[in-house]
Amino acid sequence: MTKEKKSLSNECGVHENAYLLSRGVRLMALLDVIHNDDHEACRAYDRAFDITSGLGAMHALIPIPFAIQSNRFDKSVHVGFASHEWVIDMYRWALSGEMSEENFHRVRGLLLGYSGSAIAAFERVQIGQPYK
Repeated sequence: MTKEKKSLSNECGVHENAYLLSRGVRLMALLDVIHNDDHEACRAYDRAFDITSGLGAMHALIPIPFAIQSNRFDKSVHVGFASHEWVIDMYRWALSGEMSEENFHRVRGLLLGYSGSAIAAFERVQIGQPYK
């Protein structure tokens, strides 16, 4: 018996993410980042797909599952839900390596539902400089 990754094994948390996404609170929920394990990446995507398939008419908007391989870091696979196809396209672009590290984190923060003020405050604490 294999141990399922913690981030996808918490079904309540996954359903909460899907609920918040379907209500427009956020555009994307990142469920897992898998490093160097194609089999685990497929399992994570299948799990995300199963959860979204099971939502049915419970939610106004059915989240779209995604699995995107990053060209930015170590070829990891990012698995999650998105509210719209364009959100997946934007996250794929962010993972492509075509933008600075700083902007990657800003884009990911916005897609995950953080406000511009929250991102600027985080940067002040982490980097020690205000958003420019």
